[in-house]
Amino acid sequence: MSTGTDEIITSNAPTTGKMDDPPLTNMDIYENYKTQYERLKVALDHAFYLEAAFIEYAIIEDRTASILAYEGNHRSKYEKLGLGQKLRKIKNCANQKTSDRPWISTYFSDEHSNKLMDRIATWKDEFRNRVTHNLMRIRTTTEYLKKYAEKGEALCKELNNLTNNYKSRVKNNAPKAP
Repeated sequence: MSTGTDEIITSNAPTTGKMDDPPLTNMDIYENYKTQYERLKVALDHAFYLEAAFIEYAIIEDRTASILAYEGNHRSKYEKLGLGQKLRKIKNCANQKTSDRPWISTYFSDEHSNKLMDRIATWKDEFRNRVTHNLMRIRTTTEYLKKYAEKGEALCKELNNLTNNYKSRVKNNAPKAP
């Protein structure tokens, strides 16, 4: 892992960086997650708060697509949706409580996740979108950027933990193939 600000952490996963690369294997995805979390830690440690927010947003986007995929939908369908749309879809599924899979309600309904989807939406709207789209037209202090990057990190950790627990529950309780 990098300790200096002039070093770049590179992924062990092979890629050309092209958008049309073949899908990553599960091992590639695992390695990429490790790399991105290392980058996030370095970014926060060295006050690269915009980079940290960029990584956090990407993690949140991926986790929400994963949740919807485990709800029985094809992942590619949800990867094209914006984050706000994914958050609303998760909330709707989780709060219905009539799903064939009750686990989404267990992990993501308002009463169980302390309105996590709303907190992510607020972070996205108040910080990520505001800063991304208006950086040159707003006053931002380092403390402001730090506060929201740290909040994003906490949201990532909470969402990642819930997503992993949810996916494990779905996998362990899925009907066995004949």
